[in-house]
Amino acid sequence: MSAVIEPQHDGLLPMRMDDLDEVMAIETAVYPFSWTEGIFADCIKVGYSCWVYREQGEIRGYCVMALGPGEAHILTLCVHPAFQRRGLARMIMNFMLKLARK
Repeated sequence: MSAVIEPQHDGLLPMRMDDLDEVMAIETAVYPFSWTEGIFADCIKVGYSCWVYREQGEIRGYCVMALGPGEAHILTLCVHPAFQRRGLARMIMNFMLKLARK
């Protein structure tokens, strides 16, 4: 007997178009005036630094950062309500700051 094991891919990973359903579920749960799926898709398409934090196969948070010569702007950073107050936003922000410094 053989089994197909799905990789968990835990950690911070570049956001993909396939992630947008999960990202939108978090976005609309957190913000009363949320970004649209199209905004996230445009951010990915134009090359903004878009990342998701995946744990146990599910997205727990995400961040989008615009980079320019000598500057960086965090456009959004969000953590699923069920996983807030556990240090995930701080961890994601620290990761983004390291990217910006590069």
